[in-house]
Amino acid sequence: MKTNIKFKKIYKTRLNQERLRNKAINRGVNILAPETIFLCEDTHFGKNVTVEPYVVFGPRVKIGNNVIIKSFSHIEGANIKDNISIGPYSRIRPGTKLESGTRIGNFVETKNSKVGNNSKVNHLTYIGDTIIGKNSNVGAGTITCNYDGIKKNKTRISDNVFIGSNSSLVAPIKIEKNSVIGAGSVITKKVVKNSFVDWFRMKSALYAGSASGAGAVLFASVMATIRPPCVRVRKMRRSVSVLR
Repeated sequence: MKTNIKFKKIYKTRLNQERLRNKAINRGVNILAPETIFLCEDTHFGKNVTVEPYVVFGPRVKIGNNVIIKSFSHIEGANIKDNISIGPYSRIRPGTKLESGTRIGNFVETKNSKVGNNSKVNHLTYIGDTIIGKNSNVGAGTITCNYDGIKKNKTRISDNVFIGSNSSLVAPIKIEKNSVIGAGSVITKKVVKNSFVDWFRMKSALYAGSASGAGAVLFASVMATIRPPCVRVRKMRRSVSVLR
């Protein structure tokens, strides 16, 4: 008896999913492998949307125009605007708002966050309780440390900010516009505008002119030459050996 009830529920779910997929396809959604997609009743699609295989849409998802959602992504409770690329292997959790032109790449998780126009979070990153401005880039392996063990705290990243790979942003914190965070940094204090933050320590060097674009890349390269990361690594290893 229990087996029959379980079979009926599975069969009903399959029929409902087939109905929702056909509804989306009839509205112009390009679903590459319909049998692998899971939809909800309130999933809303705009025009020219492509969904690759093995994507799950949870409740309260709204998707705009010209959006591509790549394989093995999971989206729920999110508002996704126009001209956006998501995935593969992205997790978009409730409270996420992606403005037009943004890119969320592979193995990126967002929660209760807003990503501004034309900003990019491309690889292996956690963005939680965060507001990111326009034209900013968050490097691979970056983490917004939003939970202090008691409550969740906000991270604010302004316009034209470059966050280097493998950085940790300890909330509550604000990074003002046109700033560059060097790779491997742990940021615990406010970063003022037009700043460059050195590796492994909170030291801002005011850069003459805008700290974005080619000038910022050149400045970062010069800093890498003057203070190679291997020196820092050797110091860290000595510290670890003392602790042991």
